[in-house]
Amino acid sequence: MIHRPTNIAACAIQLGLIRPDGLRIELSEEIKYIKENSGGNVDLLVFPEYHGLLLQLLATGNDPRTTGVPEILDLNLHKKMDDLFSFYAEIALSLKTNVVTGSYLLEKKDRRYMSVGIFDRKGNLAGYQNKTHTNDFDSRLGVSRGIDLSVIECDAGRIGVMMGEDRFIPEVSRDLSLRGTNIFVSPCSSNIRMNVFQQACGLWRQVQSEQIYGIESYLVGTLLNSTYYGSSAIIFPVEISHDRSGFQRISDHAGLNQVIREELDFIKLQGNIEAYPIYFSLNFDLYRSKLMGAYEKLEKFSGLD
Repeated sequence: MIHRPTNIAACAIQLGLIRPDGLRIELSEEIKYIKENSGGNVDLLVFPEYHGLLLQLLATGNDPRTTGVPEILDLNLHKKMDDLFSFYAEIALSLKTNVVTGSYLLEKKDRRYMSVGIFDRKGNLAGYQNKTHTNDFDSRLGVSRGIDLSVIECDAGRIGVMMGEDRFIPEVSRDLSLRGTNIFVSPCSSNIRMNVFQQACGLWRQVQSEQIYGIESYLVGTLLNSTYYGSSAIIFPVEISHDRSGFQRISDHAGLNQVIREELDFIKLQGNIEAYPIYFSLNFDLYRSKLMGAYEKLEKFSGLD
């Protein structure tokens, strides 16, 4: 049985892997940067979307800034999984923390997925989650949609991963919540400078709906000739956030590396759930009678398999 504390320190890591001089950021530099900017001991680190893919490309000797999709499709990135996992496991061991990896390409049973793993403090892989809602970039890489959702347990909490587009889908967050998740983590990316209203359409909304803590970590810098901007945040239910906005901490450097730290108090979270019992207002008779038919219509009209 995993022992969990009543509060933890968590960090959203807003990061790229290429310095302005074009050289790769080495593992030792990354560990040093996180240690110097995380504000002390930390229980959970969340890396951004495509951070793992950057590592895979670098491991094959390719420049992630300029490599094109056709070249990626010809690379055997799955052969670099050991290098990729060693990178994140070493961070977990060196900083004695749990690590949510950046997303990486995973090949399994002749399918390609965008996946995120979680390493515990001993550097062991505790579990992984495949992305369930893909974007145009994922599609050009031949990425399949994942069809399973998992709650991954470690001593920092019960983690539900919603990478990229997953964070906009309420069905994902509700399923993870009902499975016992108490922290949503979202490695994500954006090639526009998001304002707070755009950002509130994603993980912020799911945190409020499910009364769960949320951590968003954004990629910054250049990937495949596109520039990505950071808007990393640690999100609380509005009732227990410091200014009742829900954004307990948010990045103030859209184009720079940054570490955002916050304490997550699970006793306070449970008190908020008890004070505002949102499930009390749900209409289960309506959902049973109407929702299945609504999803059948949606599947028909969408044209998706």
